[in-house]
Amino acid sequence: MNKFIVRTALTSVTALALFGGADILTNGSVSLGQTVVAQAKTVSRKQFLSDVEVMRKACLHGSEYMQGRVTLDTVSQYKSDPLDAYRGENYGPTFSGSIYDYYYGVSNEEDDEDNFLPADFEADYSGLMSIYKQFRSRLSSSAQDSLDNYKAESETSNMDDRVDATMQFVEGLSTAVADYGQTVTKVQPAAKANKVYGIDAKKSGKYVIVFGKVTHNRLMKSALAKTKKLNRAQIKTYRGKKTVKINGQHKFKLKVYAPKAKTLKINAGGMNGSKYAAITKTVKVTVR
Repeated sequence: MNKFIVRTALTSVTALALFGGADILTNGSVSLGQTVVAQAKTVSRKQFLSDVEVMRKACLHGSEYMQGRVTLDTVSQYKSDPLDAYRGENYGPTFSGSIYDYYYGVSNEEDDEDNFLPADFEADYSGLMSIYKQFRSRLSSSAQDSLDNYKAESETSNMDDRVDATMQFVEGLSTAVADYGQTVTKVQPAAKANKVYGIDAKKSGKYVIVFGKVTHNRLMKSALAKTKKLNRAQIKTYRGKKTVKINGQHKFKLKVYAPKAKTLKINAGGMNGSKYAAITKTVKVTVR
């Protein structure tokens, strides 16, 4: 096949519409060759995992070449450093880099005898379009317009023209996703179980003064099934249970009447309607 390629530069101006969006920060007009980067909001854990899954499936169902480019090891590396998967600052695999792998793939869909393999091309093309669909809303309108034009050109029945247009699409999409990645400042970490810690229970006459702290991790699904907010701590003595609010520094303090108390049991949780729901493990503390 004729592989003469006319490479058209993609002007990629990154406007940010990520989870509520962020404004483009400019000082007046923007030149066509200029990339404008604004601060994007944190990428949710759910969005990140969705991006990984779309990338994995696109390559898994692609040509043999693309199957070898995004493997289970690649996915593990994405997950080991989610921010780098977008930003590409630590030399690990990135979404934009994996997209660019399609450039070689779609331009070399041939067997050992130089026979074109349409099935391989169509598999990679389909995967490429699914990736574009996944990221499209987070790219600028300028990038979307350019990529939509390349996509339209790639839908021709002339395979030489189709391959050339698809290669240009790959370059454009890789650039646009890389620009978007530079706006990502944080990827929400995986949810972890919270806990109470730093407990101090000190006798003061017939009272016990209790101080403590609570971690402030994003609530896991099991915790969210019980309460929407982690904002209470509960102290149990031989006289019963007392609940106290956790302050903005994730600390709590409570003075309880318990003249004979030698130990206390403490956990943290939140309200479920009018009832308290514990979501951390209960810690047993000795009164000093």
